[in-house]
Amino acid sequence: MPRRKRTVAIVEDDKQLARLWRRKLVKAGYEVVGVFASARRAWQALRKCPPDAILLDWELIPGPNGDWLLKQFAKHQLPTRIMVVTSHDRGEIQTQAFDFGAHGFAGKPVPLSSLVLKLQEMLQGKVPLSTHNGEFLRQQLVRSPCAAWQKLSPQQQRIVALLAEGKGNKEVWTIMGRSKGTIETQLRRIFDKLKTRDIKRVIAMCAEALRTLPPAQFPSPLKRAA
Repeated sequence: MPRRKRTVAIVEDDKQLARLWRRKLVKAGYEVVGVFASARRAWQALRKCPPDAILLDWELIPGPNGDWLLKQFAKHQLPTRIMVVTSHDRGEIQTQAFDFGAHGFAGKPVPLSSLVLKLQEMLQGKVPLSTHNGEFLRQQLVRSPCAAWQKLSPQQQRIVALLAEGKGNKEVWTIMGRSKGTIETQLRRIFDKLKTRDIKRVIAMCAEALRTLPPAQFPSPLKRAA
């Protein structure tokens, strides 16, 4: 049985650039399901049948901009992985993009071969960064060792704390009084927020915060509702 092609949409208001991207992606074996100059039109077309990935410009004319589309996909918890590709290649823009739900980032101009490679890495669960700003993000993490922890909701923090204590997934959902599906969903959200699929990496990123938690940080385990 032939392998399904990975689907990609392009949201870019520069028509010439969008055509170049489309041609390169098709040649690389991807199925381009849409090319949009507007974030709003892209959302209307893609929300019911989200593609595997989106290449998204940050600043779109007319608006709304790329951050609006990122927020829509994050709000509706759609599985699409989104890479922001923009000439606004500054550290704070890259940080904002990831805060809003991006899974990768590339600064323009980006060679077409590099763009395809970054897309492939993103679809494999890696987090491609702008070469210029990758070190910026790493330095931010070093300066703010609790930054990863602060991105998590209280329930997600509870899950990480229990896993850090050596609890297994089954123990976690039993202790928390939540279903297996709920815990697995929260784990996926943790991985998406922290841009990793390695729970050991998650615990390492949160280690500083875990060491400083007061004893009463978490209440007694909740009892499962009757």
